[in-house]
Amino acid sequence: MLKFVTGVAALALSMGGAIAADLPAYEPPPVAPAAVPAFTWTGFYIGAQGGWAWGNTEVNIGAPDDTEFDIDGWVVGGFGGYNYQFASPLVVGIEGDLEAASIDGSGDDPVFGSVDTDVQLQGSIRTRLGYAFDRVLPYITTGVAFAKADTDSAAAGESDDDVEWGWTAGGGIEFAATDHLFVRGEYRFTDLGDFDNDDNTGDIEDLRTHTVRVGAGWKF
Repeated sequence: MLKFVTGVAALALSMGGAIAADLPAYEPPPVAPAAVPAFTWTGFYIGAQGGWAWGNTEVNIGAPDDTEFDIDGWVVGGFGGYNYQFASPLVVGIEGDLEAASIDGSGDDPVFGSVDTDVQLQGSIRTRLGYAFDRVLPYITTGVAFAKADTDSAAAGESDDDVEWGWTAGGGIEFAATDHLFVRGEYRFTDLGDFDNDDNTGDIEDLRTHTVRVGAGWKF
């Protein structure tokens, strides 16, 4: 009897091992990779920019017609603002900038002689509307602009150092090199006029510039 029981136990163990060998090996379920958050343009940012401006100005020298001449020069300064990206590619924002400038020129009137204009400081406060292609953001922008300009009219014996106000509009494109660092290129047209309605001799009647800028910024 003992031999019989021992033989049955050995046979059972042998069969169990064979069956276990035929079963598929257990593999744990794969671990899902950690989700990588999508890039967003939402947030505050600051940056620096510089570029070249060109255009023309009209100055009241007391003659029947204003003196008009070309101006050009460099600009350099900083910008800052806030973007908000919806649950879509649409991005809206507000931005301000302030720049030191040397945009100047002079004209000669056959009767009243030379007139000089020099824009020394300028800035703007604008809204922005963009459409994001992931890390690439084309945008348009428009808002209020101002400039501190000095005008000398030797013939009229007048010198005017005033802040001119007007509007600006344009567009550009930004590229986010990292989650924080971005670069940009931009073009804007600006039209500044004499809004004090005094029409004084030596006043700038109109000042129009085209400006191309490049810059880099940091998004928080």
